[in-house]
Amino acid sequence: VHVGAIGTPYRGYKMIFPLAAYQGDITTLFVGPATSLREVIAVIERGELQIALVIDDSRRLLGTITDGDVRRALLRGRDLS
Repeated sequence: VHVGAIGTPYRGYKMIFPLAAYQGDITTLFVGPATSLREVIAVIERGELQIALVIDDSRRLLGTITDGDVRRALLRGRDLS
């Protein structure tokens, strides 16, 4: 997934939701830049926070993808694969 095309690029500001207070395994929210939209939907669906965190190979946050981002991408004709 290209974060800029679908989600919100991380720009160093604080996240809106209380990620630090999240009690689950945060790695279950991770997706990579090459992750298919279908896989992103699965991560968002099974996650308590309803968000996917796009990270690079060094686990640096590149951006976030929400359910709304996915819906907008699908409406623009984005393929699930």
